[in-house]
Amino acid sequence: MKKLFAILLILVLLLTSCGAKEEANERPEKSDQIMKKTVQTDDTGKKPPSSAEGVIFDGRKGKIPLNQELERYGTRIAFDYVLFDDDPGLFSPPPQGFIFMYPILTLKNEREDDQNISFASQSSCVATVDGEEYKRSMDALYSYSGKDMPTLDTTINKGISEQVYTGMVIPEDWKEIRFVINQMFDGATPSLNMIFELKRDSGTAKEVKVLEAGFKIIFQAAPRLSPENYLSVEEIEEITGLYNVGELEPFVDDRMSQIDYFLHADPEGSPGSSKAVELRFDLYYAKDELTYDQLFVSGSQLVFDQGRGSKSFVEDVPNLGDDAYWMISSYRSYPELCVLVNDDTYGPFMIALSINENGDKEILIPLAERTISNLKKLNES
Repeated sequence: MKKLFAILLILVLLLTSCGAKEEANERPEKSDQIMKKTVQTDDTGKKPPSSAEGVIFDGRKGKIPLNQELERYGTRIAFDYVLFDDDPGLFSPPPQGFIFMYPILTLKNEREDDQNISFASQSSCVATVDGEEYKRSMDALYSYSGKDMPTLDTTINKGISEQVYTGMVIPEDWKEIRFVINQMFDGATPSLNMIFELKRDSGTAKEVKVLEAGFKIIFQAAPRLSPENYLSVEEIEEITGLYNVGELEPFVDDRMSQIDYFLHADPEGSPGSSKAVELRFDLYYAKDELTYDQLFVSGSQLVFDQGRGSKSFVEDVPNLGDDAYWMISSYRSYPELCVLVNDDTYGPFMIALSINENGDKEILIPLAERTISNLKKLNES
């Protein structure tokens, strides 16, 4: 029995010794792993920058100098260069098929008064890439690993200049990029609306053309006329075959004009009759010189696009104006015909005609056609 106990004790000691040796052998490997991780970070724990700052543009990443400068309302903007990169830096890499884009700007306050000029990375540099709009991306800002500088979220004091950057995530196969630069809305100074553009022949081309910098065109103020100037009562009666037996006072402001007509088969009919046809006519103006800097005023194009993208949209209408569709009006759920009409001087107008259940909605099409014709004649004169 004593002999058996001694044998068991020896076995336990041998197993313990082997386990200790294995653990000792593992420790250097774990230490090596820690060392390898340490090599990949600096003393702040951050990844060392690996940017495309000094790389010639290769079709996907690198630096494109613009070196263009514009001044307006005492604000001078120098667009120094654009950096394209796919380095995740301290954050995440761009999605498959996309790259980071970093516009680098120098801002200078040359105002004669003492007012500061503020900028915001979300709205002060907006890029349109092949027709799609791209704004600041937090992923891009966090991933930036180029030259050390502040972001576009800044305020510039009088006489001071500062180089800043912002970042977007855009398709890597871009062909045309248009930057619109603005200061933050201050209620007193018009928007800068500075335009800087890049273009290349294909989505992989290494050669990039820097187009001439300039200013965004703001349409002149369209004459704010009552809708009856665009479609008269006589024309409505002629087209519908009905009589106008009453109308609401026209409403006209900088954004739109509106009027309601009550039509009846009987010239002596009552506007409140159950057989009366209610016709509402809205005319929306472009976001132009009168409304451009009014923060909460939207233009006709935006109203038109929002209608098409809403749940009230029904179907497109071909061959009417520059674009048209049917929708359900927010006013009493009447069927509504929305038509966009572009004008070279005043920008886009939107005509909206709606009719109640007593009328035939198809009659709105010839009414819209007459309005388009009248609108063009009015604008020409």
